[in-house]
Amino acid sequence: MIETLFKYSIAVSITLAAAWLSYRAALGNDRRFKVDRTIVLVLYMGALLMLPLTMLLPMPKALFVFGGEAVREPSGINFTTLSVVWVAGVAVTLSLTLAEMLRIALIIIKARKENTGGYRVYVTSDKRGAPFSIGKAIVIDEADFADSRGMAVVHELGHVTHRHTLDLVIAQTVAIFCWYNPAAWLLRRDLKSIHEFQADAYVISSGCDTRDYQLFLISRTAGMRWPGITNRLNSCDLGKRLKMMNATVRSKRLALLRYAMPAVGLSLAFGALCVPEIRTAVIPVYNITDDDSRSERKLDLDVFVNGDYYPETKINDIPVNEIKSITINKTDNRMEIETR
Repeated sequence: MIETLFKYSIAVSITLAAAWLSYRAALGNDRRFKVDRTIVLVLYMGALLMLPLTMLLPMPKALFVFGGEAVREPSGINFTTLSVVWVAGVAVTLSLTLAEMLRIALIIIKARKENTGGYRVYVTSDKRGAPFSIGKAIVIDEADFADSRGMAVVHELGHVTHRHTLDLVIAQTVAIFCWYNPAAWLLRRDLKSIHEFQADAYVISSGCDTRDYQLFLISRTAGMRWPGITNRLNSCDLGKRLKMMNATVRSKRLALLRYAMPAVGLSLAFGALCVPEIRTAVIPVYNITDDDSRSERKLDLDVFVNGDYYPETKINDIPVNEIKSITINKTDNRMEIETR
């Protein structure tokens, strides 16, 4: 089971890498944040579904049953050892995420609850970091809550309105599952940047003066880094955010060309997973029990083991771990098995 999940994470990682590279290649200073966000979420869904889609295609190499197990020619990769390392990495990353969530919960529990515009605002005396939001909860410090302009509250309200936490749950889950893949973390970073662009646009569209808001952001760039599962006021490169506030919407023709690039990335990932060597390595093989009808099918082939004829009735006596290779000769209607 663990080895199967690890192989699935490899397929997801291959797709994420191709998707992120294509997405970065298509990026531009554009204000279509909603479309960009949708594309990133589609890339995540494509990465998670790519392997199941390739499994619908015929396998390039046949599977045979020996001793109640499905066997194919080994790929030469020790997936058992790598699976142990992968599980250890998942455990560490998941533990850090849970610790962050516990820290967030403690901050909210200790904070004073206020109602603003029908939303829950938790006012904390902790001044070490920027305001942040998670789910429908907005957490700010006393100074920001007392600010008559309410820029911090409106910014976090933008995150809540757009339901950015749901995106981050998906991104963080994939990052935990593919912790060894830089593309998983880089794509999550890009998604968080889009969230900040959307929240900034929300503040400006609410009537706030652009220059005043930019000065406010500059004054809040210093501070503690809050947990990655939350939306933070200063969680994105400030220079890029200021630039995006003044960016203009590009022509639709350029936008269509730009948005076609992620589709190219997903297509390349699909093609890579269809390569026979990769498919036979990452597509999981399940044990077949003796009561499965497939284990009772006759091969209807002359079987030879290391060049010697071998009775078909005794083929299940061959230990699975001793099989080095299996060759099918359709012309002579024979199967040749080489053992270690």
